Amino acid sequence: MTMGATLEREMARAGVTRLIAEARAGRGGALFVVGEAGLGKTTILDQARRLACPDLRIGWGRGDVTEASLPFGLFAAVLDTVDGPRSLLDLPGTGPRGDDAQAARFGGVLRWLEAASTEPVLLVLDDLHWADPDSLALMSFLVRRIRRLPVAVLGALRPWPPAANELATALAYDGYADADRLAPLSWDAAAELLAARLGGPVSGAVSHTALELCGGNPLLLEQVSAAIGRGEDVGALTRIGSAAIRAEIVLTRFAGVPKVALRCAQAASVLGTRFRPELAVGLAQLDDREADMALDALCRSGLVRSETEMAAEFVHPLFRQALYDDMAVPVRTRLHARAFTELTARGLHGEAVDHAIRADLTGDDVALEAMKRAGMAALRSGAPALAARHLQAAVCAAGSRADADLLLALAESLLMVGRPGEVIVICDRLRLEPELTPARQVQLLRMLGCAFSATGAHNNSAACFAQAVELAEGDNPALTVDVLADAALASWISAGPAKSLPLAKRAHALAANAKTPLSDRATSVWGYLAFLSGDPKGLIASEAGAKAAQAGALSSLSGLPWSWNALSTFSIAATLAERFTDAQRALEILRSAAERISAAEPASGLDLTQAIVAARQGRLAEALGFAERASSPVSPLSAHLSQAGAIRAEVLHQMGRCTESAEWCDRVEHDAASRKESSTLLRLWNVRGQRLLRGGRSEAASDLYAHVEELSAQMGIGEPCWIPWARHAITAHLSADRIPDALRVIAWLDRSAARLPCRYPRIAAATGRASLTEAEGDHEAAEGHFSSALALHEQVPLPLEQVETLLGYGAFLRRRGRPSRARPVLARAAAIAEANLAGWLLEQAREELAAAGGRRRRRSDEAATRLTIQEARVARLAAAGHSNKAIAGKLALSVKTIEYHLQQIYAKLGISSRRQLMTGQHPEKRSLIASIS
Repeated sequence: MTMGATLEREMARAGVTRLIAEARAGRGGALFVVGEAGLGKTTILDQARRLACPDLRIGWGRGDVTEASLPFGLFAAVLDTVDGPRSLLDLPGTGPRGDDAQAARFGGVLRWLEAASTEPVLLVLDDLHWADPDSLALMSFLVRRIRRLPVAVLGALRPWPPAANELATALAYDGYADADRLAPLSWDAAAELLAARLGGPVSGAVSHTALELCGGNPLLLEQVSAAIGRGEDVGALTRIGSAAIRAEIVLTRFAGVPKVALRCAQAASVLGTRFRPELAVGLAQLDDREADMALDALCRSGLVRSETEMAAEFVHPLFRQALYDDMAVPVRTRLHARAFTELTARGLHGEAVDHAIRADLTGDDVALEAMKRAGMAALRSGAPALAARHLQAAVCAAGSRADADLLLALAESLLMVGRPGEVIVICDRLRLEPELTPARQVQLLRMLGCAFSATGAHNNSAACFAQAVELAEGDNPALTVDVLADAALASWISAGPAKSLPLAKRAHALAANAKTPLSDRATSVWGYLAFLSGDPKGLIASEAGAKAAQAGALSSLSGLPWSWNALSTFSIAATLAERFTDAQRALEILRSAAERISAAEPASGLDLTQAIVAARQGRLAEALGFAERASSPVSPLSAHLSQAGAIRAEVLHQMGRCTESAEWCDRVEHDAASRKESSTLLRLWNVRGQRLLRGGRSEAASDLYAHVEELSAQMGIGEPCWIPWARHAITAHLSADRIPDALRVIAWLDRSAARLPCRYPRIAAATGRASLTEAEGDHEAAEGHFSSALALHEQVPLPLEQVETLLGYGAFLRRRGRPSRARPVLARAAAIAEANLAGWLLEQAREELAAAGGRRRRRSDEAATRLTIQEARVARLAAAGHSNKAIAGKLALSVKTIEYHLQQIYAKLGISSRRQLMTGQHPEKRSLIASIS
């Protein structure tokens, strides 16, 4: 263990100690240590392995850049070291679209852990950033399910490549793991390390140069101190570009090795951090005498260590990376080509394909076949990101010879990972093929329709689907059903049920007599759209489709897209029907399925669905988190970005963060209008209407809600809960003295309430009548309507709607000259709003309470200072010295959201600054943070 790897790493070591102690106590958990190369991540993992001995079973594995194309490569190594059955990770059989066996494999590993955890288990995953997508998915699956098992998962990773970092961030955000980001050493710690390595202080100029060059990186400081000890001129490094300094520092370690050893090391760097020595000497084209000399020199120099007789590794990934990057590109390319030939000859096709890609073996039929084989296998096994990489390389290698099957497979994988723009380019290329069969033409047009929809080009999408239906009709009824269902789901966000429901009806009618997954899919799509149109039978059909998906379709890769939609749409329909338990159950199944695939469409779609469900139930902080993830700039799906941005604007408005809400309204509205995404516009206009109403601009609000009503009718929306604008529309119309408009909206609510199971239409109609009868002077009738609305609220948990009703009733009582009756009503409204972070309604409740001559009741001291789980996470990270930007990155939130949470934290803890949080001036507050987090 080096001194540099332990300096200023107290937080990470404490996290490791806590993780292992929890496992010993029978409680599972996960910790991810994130940092750039050379900051001491592996040393922390080695410390954990020592700390876990002798009573924890330890499984250990390391990702490697050259093994990232091997499905489950990392976890296979982990199971080997913990005596687990490697057969659990066997890949499924071949076939054009074989059964997706990931669910069985994941469940098998979990059941094995449950059986094996009679003693605590520690799974150590090093270099997670190089892990294959399947291992990352399996890790996520396990981390979410080990809380009641004595199993600890400890991972180390760099921020780039981003897949592992994004997954670790998501797991930490969801509360399943902790994440600690290692920072470079401070100036003082770096100087201490340098002095210790050189046996005492060095001259100011040399020390300053060394510290500036290394930027607080412990490994680089170790190398510089060794170079200074050898009498080398460290200042010479300042004469090269800053980007090359790190590599140059590391390469000084190779300066004294023999030339044959350097050739061997360069060949080994092509094979990865870990390599087979006999393969490395073969690539370097060394004879037996040279091979022995080279391997002996590398091991004695401390640059390479032997793991077994058949395996060796560089002592640090930076050594391998520096050598690899230092080679001329033609040299690297030739070595990769040799590696491909050698590995293929040995039958190691999975490892060979990555070298074929890096060698750019354009025109090589053997390499092309290897890439195609690997890509198709990855697509069948549910690894679309890996499939896209291999298939794209195959298309590049084939050039103009790329056939339709290869191009269609690539388009499919790209669509799954959320790169619709590239799908459009490939499909446009395929459309020029003169001899495409009708089935392939339909497949092509179908993917084009989905890609255009994902990019917001809804007219183009509809045209492609229409052509696909025309080609499929008559010859292939089953394919026609699938295309119609796709078209219906793709079009409803822009056109609504008015145009999408007829497509779904056609699909439903065609599949009506077939009791197959195809029939289930058609039923699900029709049911969801029918329910949005106001048909209560649609909810029954949507539920039937969700049950069918849960029962079987999720186990098949070919059934995954429709079953995903079936569960997602039912969770929304159940939420609108106020069956919140059923909605959450469907979401749980969706989340479980999401961990089995690495597809962007379902991932961002799930965030979007969860945001909609949480927002409707008044869980604003949770809804904002999901909406922030779905509207992240890295999200590639324009349609999802637009919808998520609108939900973000809506939730921020409800939280009272009006400036941010207005910014999101402005950001989203122009694009949504240009793409005619009517549902998004309805949500945005409802926010703007409420703001106009509160600003005293009643006529403008009434005008806007007339547009909302008109657009909603054009879309065929008959479910008032989809976007609950009706209550505010009635208020706006009455405030503008437009009684007929208010009566028309109330009548629509009445018609909806008569046929739908949800209570909101009845509540909104009752409060609307209360306001109307009050304006007519019939106060007794108004109070009766308020009482009816409040009674309905007791039947359903809609906290934000309840606050609005209580606000209306309290204001009514105050205006009637009954402030003593109004005050408890308004105080209750304020308490519910505050508990749900509904700042927009809380401000109104406080104003009304003050007007009624009362003051808001204070919660107990304990309740007033209790941090929410999310606030506790933010507080702990801030107390550890992380910046707002760093905290935002760890928790997948925006910087503005972190600032908002810190304001709440300071108020609850009775402090005024981050410094007070960091210095521990309030130990009882710090213990509160620790206990919650």
